[in-house]
Amino acid sequence: MSANRRTVRVKVNASSKSESVRELAEGYYQVRTRAPAERGRANKRVLELLAAELGCPVGALTIVSGATKPLKIIAIGL
Repeated sequence: MSANRRTVRVKVNASSKSESVRELAEGYYQVRTRAPAERGRANKRVLELLAAELGCPVGALTIVSGATKPLKIIAIGL
């Protein structure tokens, strides 16, 4: 992992009634999305919401592990 890259842990709640991003602890976020957890829709929306929260482009975020699970590790390459 390069020096300009860090990771965060994300707990995802797909198909929620509302969308939000909350930092529960340093480097650990809860993301609620209306998108269903099917065909990558929730993952795509999670990256969009998290990018907006962190103030970085969506392309700077990559799901490192947990693509099919509610707990994900996302790398931020700035």
